[in-house]
Amino acid sequence: MQYRVGLRYLIASICIGIGAFMTLGCLVSVFETPDGKPKISPADIFMLITIGIAPIVGGVWLILQARKKAARFAYEQHERSILQLAQAHTAKLTATEVGIAMNITVEEANEILQSMTIKGLAQLEISDSGIPVYHFHTLISSGEKRDAEDV
Repeated sequence: MQYRVGLRYLIASICIGIGAFMTLGCLVSVFETPDGKPKISPADIFMLITIGIAPIVGGVWLILQARKKAARFAYEQHERSILQLAQAHTAKLTATEVGIAMNITVEEANEILQSMTIKGLAQLEISDSGIPVYHFHTLISSGEKRDAEDV
């Protein structure tokens, strides 16, 4: 996945560079006339837009898409790590435990855990001391799996 994001950034940078170079070329051709007066024609405007501005816009769009995909990938990685952590901790976790284990802030851990609660992957419980505990009820023990009955 990181390879694809890096490739998008490379292609976007090339597009922006080519677009900037072509835009500069179009502007120079408009202002460098034999009589010294700027002269712009519809063909110059068309060239400026198609080979100058369009690659720049496309490059910026690619960068924005790459950032979105990278953020989504990182978020999904965090979710997978939390599920693995919950499996190792009897399916119950606090935001502090997640933050420590994953080297993220407690606020980030809380956001991810709340999102997982909304998705139905976890259930929020409150401990006797008032600390939120996230119970991943879909993670069951191997004994419970073995004892499951046919439907």
